[in-house]
Amino acid sequence: MSNLPASIPASPAQRPTSQHEMVPLDCRDTRWFVRRDVKHLLLGPQGLKRDEWNQRGDLQVVKSGPHREVIRIEVQGRAYYVKHNKIGSIKPLLQNLIRPSKAAHEDRIAQRVRALGIPTFETVARGETRRQGLLQDSYLISPEIPDTEPLDRFLKETFRSLPASDQTRRRHELARTLGRFTAQLHRAGITHRDFHAGNILIRCRHDEPLRLWLIDLHGVHLGEPLSYRSARQNLALLHQFFATNSTRSDRLRFFRAYYEATETDSPFKAAAADVQAYCWRRAHRHWARKDRKWKSGTRHLRKLRAGDNQGRGLTELGAEFLNAACRDPDQLFESADAWYKRSAKRRVAAITLNALPGRRRAYLKRIELRNFSARISQRLGRSSVRRAWENGHALLRRSIATPCPLLFAESAAGATVRQYLLTEAIPDSLTLFAWHQQRPADGSSIERRRWMRRISDRLARQIRWLHECGFEHRDLKSKNILVSSKPDDVQTWLLDLEAVRRWRIVPDLRRIQNLSRLNASSLSVPEIRLSDRLRFLKTYLGSAYSGEWKRSWRKIEARTRRKIVKNRKNSRPLS
Repeated sequence: MSNLPASIPASPAQRPTSQHEMVPLDCRDTRWFVRRDVKHLLLGPQGLKRDEWNQRGDLQVVKSGPHREVIRIEVQGRAYYVKHNKIGSIKPLLQNLIRPSKAAHEDRIAQRVRALGIPTFETVARGETRRQGLLQDSYLISPEIPDTEPLDRFLKETFRSLPASDQTRRRHELARTLGRFTAQLHRAGITHRDFHAGNILIRCRHDEPLRLWLIDLHGVHLGEPLSYRSARQNLALLHQFFATNSTRSDRLRFFRAYYEATETDSPFKAAAADVQAYCWRRAHRHWARKDRKWKSGTRHLRKLRAGDNQGRGLTELGAEFLNAACRDPDQLFESADAWYKRSAKRRVAAITLNALPGRRRAYLKRIELRNFSARISQRLGRSSVRRAWENGHALLRRSIATPCPLLFAESAAGATVRQYLLTEAIPDSLTLFAWHQQRPADGSSIERRRWMRRISDRLARQIRWLHECGFEHRDLKSKNILVSSKPDDVQTWLLDLEAVRRWRIVPDLRRIQNLSRLNASSLSVPEIRLSDRLRFLKTYLGSAYSGEWKRSWRKIEARTRRKIVKNRKNSRPLS
């Protein structure tokens, strides 16, 4: 079954033994090519032993969709992945008339990639289903690579569980290893059209160097070593994930390792600046495209309509819950266990979602309006809850921390307009305003100031990234900032997303307004001193601090004074 080109002959070590030889096997309308040593483990007279694995609890669905399903199975202490490529429409059915099946193509690419010395998966079986002479579904089975996990999951979960003493070393090592690995791919002429962190496996063992594998090869193209333009485009795909999950120094460390491995003639600083600018342009275009798709509808959300009520919700909540919430949103208040606002126009309550194990706690907000402009805004799809829904998912897409909006609903019966927004609850958290109101009696003011400095640094970086992504928060105050109640956690979340506005580039005047509003909100906090405010501004300005801080400081101070005078005139306290 070897499909290796003549220019890359299989070495003796690569030639299959009798046990590893692929043999044909017909199971109903599917023809399999399977290794002798695993044939009895994976296949029976009817094909895959899926029912048997399901009954034993050895089957786990990793990914499921109309075009592809990936399952993980465990057989006699060994794990395998089964990729089922489906025919979801007429287009792939017609494409199969002139090309090999997706499983055969990926198997062939995997053989060629391994022959080039790039670590990747091995194939133990592949199958093709034909009905009435037409090639339809195809299957690819590969053994699990021991002690590995996708790179994106490693960085979001496993890496954070490492000891603090190991995190810095491993982070630097990963940046260099990934840079050399990417350069190796590009020198070998490998272009992965879906090159992201989820398609790279990593093994991180104690006192062993990091190792990487390339997977999901159906989007791989093999050819000549990549040109500068092609390499830059491929790096931009990888950059999508690391733009919000790595530091600037780590990205520079990655590119230096990549640059040294490719042995290019262009100066390093010029190449780094050009690639960085290109990757950021592509990242912003990618996020904007995702935002447009989200507005029109994707498989992750469900459009809701029941009589005069309409809205949207996440599909993970289930069709039954979403339809019931759209028909009568007020019934959700029946499970309220804490009220935060209960007036004629606004209601905010914490509710318990008993039917949803993954989302047991949430906050429900209801806004009641009786004016013509609210009805027009709702008709045009610009209601406040719709803005909060769109803004919340746009910020999460850019890794700006905020509670996830679960659903919104709108009702326009009669002269009253009612709008509802259901948002997830962040466990073990409270607003920054509530934290300031907690006055400890044990004399721990030094610990509070240290914690406040860490939170201030985190918040400054978060607001800078918010502005760089083209968003501003017009009501940025301590009541709209959520912090963790755990003393060792400095995570911050932004609330009240109705006040978030989008810009192509946030004007300097709007940046100053945001910072001034936050500065005015912090004036009543004794832990925050003048040096802390200057440190916050320094972190926010970053590399522009030396040339910008005096001008920004004067503008923030002047606008803060005007805010204080305005609130005193209206007899409103600062918050």
